[in-house]
Amino acid sequence: MINQLVGLSTATLSPSQYFLTLSFVVAAGLALLAGFIRACTTGGEVGSRYRTATIARLCVASVACASYVAMLIALHTTYHATAGGFDPDGSAVLVSALRYMGWSITVPLLTAQLLSVCASVGTAARRTCMMAIGSAFLMIFTGFFGMFVFGGPFSTVIMLLWGAISGLFWVITTVVLIRAVRYSLLRLTSESAVLLRGATILLLSGWIVYPVVYLIQAFTGGGGWATAVQIALCVTDVVIKIGFGGLVHRLAKLRTAEDMRVGDDAHPESIWTSSVKQSDTGLARAVYLATDAENHVRRTRPPSATAV
Repeated sequence: MINQLVGLSTATLSPSQYFLTLSFVVAAGLALLAGFIRACTTGGEVGSRYRTATIARLCVASVACASYVAMLIALHTTYHATAGGFDPDGSAVLVSALRYMGWSITVPLLTAQLLSVCASVGTAARRTCMMAIGSAFLMIFTGFFGMFVFGGPFSTVIMLLWGAISGLFWVITTVVLIRAVRYSLLRLTSESAVLLRGATILLLSGWIVYPVVYLIQAFTGGGGWATAVQIALCVTDVVIKIGFGGLVHRLAKLRTAEDMRVGDDAHPESIWTSSVKQSDTGLARAVYLATDAENHVRRTRPPSATAV
């Protein structure tokens, strides 16, 4: 028995509420499509060391875009126009369920995307990544259990119980990521550290929206709340998946340029960020320029960064 509180799916939407929800779902899907296209065309800007960030970014955008297409179809087929507005049928729960199905893939990928530009290497990096991905998946999966699997007369209590379990995995995921980021901030250049800190703040602050929406759905009803929930989730999805992905990509480019400048790596093209040239093209030994070079001033990393 599916929890009848799920996604406020029993609420009748007025025409304005329905079309407002529809417009945000379409706009979010198109934004994610644009993000996917941009990720496809800019993947070559990043060196092989940080290619995992590019792959994760592509996967996040493509999976999220596909889930929004499925939500759009569900929204169109499960709400029916009547004299009183748009009434949901028994399958309208799919609009909310499809979100969780997409999150179960994209949220673990977001953690991998962040960790791929951190300073951890080797076994420690693999162990941290596995912990973050596993706890992130369980965070979504247990929330899905509470929202959709259990029902009956105590459905709200069970929903809150599973929400608490999901919150526990949320805390674990957050702690794992923060530890990895704090370790990295001491080992990156100041420019890279600023970007890493900004990307982390954006991701973790955006995640706060989801448990808030979860609680709203447990205690409220009506078309107004249903519309507000869908709009909030659409906006948050776009900000995190596109904005966060852009910050991580910029960080990966900057770290690629830093590796080239100190001779750790090579890249077939020059690297620019915000119209500022970070490194020249060529082999690592060719771009390790003298300090007095006219076309590019070599910058050094902290001793701890070089050691890592």
